[in-house]
Amino acid sequence: MNIGIKIFLSATYQTKILVGCMLFLYSTTIAQTFTPEDTLKGSLTSARLCFDVTSYHLHVKVDPELRLVQGSNRISFKVLETTRQIQLDLFENMEIDSVMGWGQQLSFRRRFGTFWVSTPKELQPGSEVQQIEIFYKGQPLAAKNAPWEGGFVWQKDNNGFDWVGVACQGEGASLWYPCKDHVSDEPDSVQVSLTVPKNYTGVSNGKLAGTTFGKDWDTFLWKVTYPINPYNVTINVAKYAYFNDEYVAADGTILPLHYYVLPYNIEEAKKHFEQVKGMLKVYEELFGKYPFWRDGYKLVESHYWGMEHQSCVAYGNKYRNNEFGFDFIIIHESGHEYWGNQVSMNDRAHMWIHESFCTYTEALFVEKTQGKDAMLRYLDKQKKLIKNKSPLLGDRGIAYNYWQDSDIYYRGTWMLHTLRNMLNDDDRWFAMLKALPTQFAHKTTDSEAVVDFMCNQLGKPWQSFIFAYLTDKNPPLLDMKPMGKDSLAIRWNNPALQAGYPIIFKNKAGELKRLEVKHDWQTFYLPKTWKLAGELMYVREK
Repeated sequence: MNIGIKIFLSATYQTKILVGCMLFLYSTTIAQTFTPEDTLKGSLTSARLCFDVTSYHLHVKVDPELRLVQGSNRISFKVLETTRQIQLDLFENMEIDSVMGWGQQLSFRRRFGTFWVSTPKELQPGSEVQQIEIFYKGQPLAAKNAPWEGGFVWQKDNNGFDWVGVACQGEGASLWYPCKDHVSDEPDSVQVSLTVPKNYTGVSNGKLAGTTFGKDWDTFLWKVTYPINPYNVTINVAKYAYFNDEYVAADGTILPLHYYVLPYNIEEAKKHFEQVKGMLKVYEELFGKYPFWRDGYKLVESHYWGMEHQSCVAYGNKYRNNEFGFDFIIIHESGHEYWGNQVSMNDRAHMWIHESFCTYTEALFVEKTQGKDAMLRYLDKQKKLIKNKSPLLGDRGIAYNYWQDSDIYYRGTWMLHTLRNMLNDDDRWFAMLKALPTQFAHKTTDSEAVVDFMCNQLGKPWQSFIFAYLTDKNPPLLDMKPMGKDSLAIRWNNPALQAGYPIIFKNKAGELKRLEVKHDWQTFYLPKTWKLAGELMYVREK
């Protein structure tokens, strides 16, 4: 999610609003004008729907001196519908040398960053796995301001050695390798054979399965054994120092922790990354065990601020904690392992599923480690950043990148916090949060499915309430006005909430009163000693 906004969470700590996946919100235009390329890249055409990717095997050679990437991607897939062509993606500035399949060279045609491969015969649906390999090369788009304006990052470390990375969530994976670049189709597994200059380390997602040392180049083979979004596939090249640790889960199983940092930062990193184990413990309590257990957990030092690359989190926050005593990038980007990587959108329009839940996770982390008062202070800082310029739900069927604010982060987290307070049943609330990642584990989904599951778990049809936040740039507001000494008139200002949604009041004795509030004004007997029992996003008292 690209975000082009800078904010201050305190006088001494600066944060640039969520990266990491964070990279979707940057936009240089005010009006939502969709281009033919947006539609082509974001829509599920018949040439996309006809096949399902099962795996990628990337062979990638990175030459920092020439800023060149070259190699191939062997794509394995199953045919779902009869077809004579399949649609794939690679940015226009990257050259396709050839496409091979079924023992021969295949013809293809290109338009924008999309290309169509013709098959030598009509492909029929079935269980048999088909395979093609695309050979390509080029100088991929260089990032102007990663991760907000993504691309390849060609930098030098403090010792003058090359330091290479890539962040491409907003732009798409086809910025640097050929693939089916639509978030609805995650390959079930990926291998990355990463070739880098001699004496450099190449780091990618998953587990290191082997290293081949050559005269001038070394190759690192990485294997991902879970479904992964194409934009989460990443590579890092530097003269890294490596150290490891382990996290012991509640059931006694051990998760390997791998850290790749610049050599002159290793001692600081060993101390700073100790917070990872405490974070994983909190997340396990909230959402279940780390969701990519077989592939392990990695932090890899990057030149840019950060990104939630699956099992290979990019870290570039320079070993700084915020005023709440934790490193925001570690906590946020690792939260995406659950929200975004384990539970994934099937269309860019549903980015709030990734970002709202992940940003809310930060607040829950504060509550778990520092208590509710600290959590409320944290939420209050986020509330000040809500802009209400765009709906949380984008337009579907296009490569959507047109949010005008960061509200899929902060309004999203306040939507969830408001819903928790209106429910007033923390046992049920946290049971829902823990069940949701399990329900949608390692699959793609949409807003309707997520909201329906939430409502089923919470025992009330909250759909209209939640979608009022998602589809309207102005979220619901609770109007209240005194009607005499002991009466209060209340309404929701949004007509979609006419069915009635609960508001909880509490008196000094701790007694609770539950009122079903609709869009029409209603007057309730409520002495002034009764106050709202929990925080709502917006309340207007007249």
